[in-house]
Amino acid sequence: MDMLLRDISIEALKKAFEKHAGRSPVPHLTDPVRRRQARRLAVKNGIWNSLRRAAGAGREIPVLKRSDYRGYQRSGDRQAYEQGLFRRVQATYQAALAVWLEHPDADRDYLQDLMWAWCDELNWVMSAHEKGGITDLRSMELGAELAEICHVLGAELEEEVKDRVAREIERRLFRFYRDPGNSDYWKTSRNNWNLVCNGSMIRAALLQMKDPALLANFVHGPIQNMTYALDEFRADGGCTEGPSYWGYGFGHYLYVADALYERTGGQVNIMTDPKLEKISRYPVATVIEG
Repeated sequence: MDMLLRDISIEALKKAFEKHAGRSPVPHLTDPVRRRQARRLAVKNGIWNSLRRAAGAGREIPVLKRSDYRGYQRSGDRQAYEQGLFRRVQATYQAALAVWLEHPDADRDYLQDLMWAWCDELNWVMSAHEKGGITDLRSMELGAELAEICHVLGAELEEEVKDRVAREIERRLFRFYRDPGNSDYWKTSRNNWNLVCNGSMIRAALLQMKDPALLANFVHGPIQNMTYALDEFRADGGCTEGPSYWGYGFGHYLYVADALYERTGGQVNIMTDPKLEKISRYPVATVIEG
């Protein structure tokens, strides 16, 4: 397929950002009407009650112990660390969701303590990926997740917390990408790492960067780099890594496509290539009737 943004220069992208300055890349999360709809749905599908149970669990911040992190280096054991890691990830999701839904058990301080704890961590890279480079899937996803929380719940968070999160995203994600000496393979790889890492960083930038020129210069290259991973999808839309990674990698591409479309008021649409229709329809193509 053609290189993404083949016909959109950095200058044109900057103008699109300028023209639609102030638009949110995630309007479905910032719209109060959608928020009320989500609250009603959460009550209906049981999420509301599950948040109450989660909020009543002592509000502890899962500790990520150094010895558990080093367990992979020492013995190849990644389970102890990852169990704590994903407990904290889940706690962060639930705390943010509770605040967003205005749940009576929501605790802004607990959410902010979790965000602060992430900033305190020596490394956002998973233990099993540490030797592979400065960044990885989890570090990039975490940066995007924290940026989204700050963007959506900014009015309800303290400036000290938002400022620290912004500094850590700059240090751990953006500064890395600008440094020509740091060239992790995923930038132009032909697998899910490309879409997850490039995609998460693009989303973080769309959520964090306000200056149109800075934003356009920063995201233009990573958007184009995602073409390398899309080239690995086959004519029927399938992924050579299997259906699980189809969802993981292409899912992050869809997040970026939607955020970019919304942020530019529909001016930039990276879903127009015919191959992307095939990829999007792949789950339907694999269904056996009956």
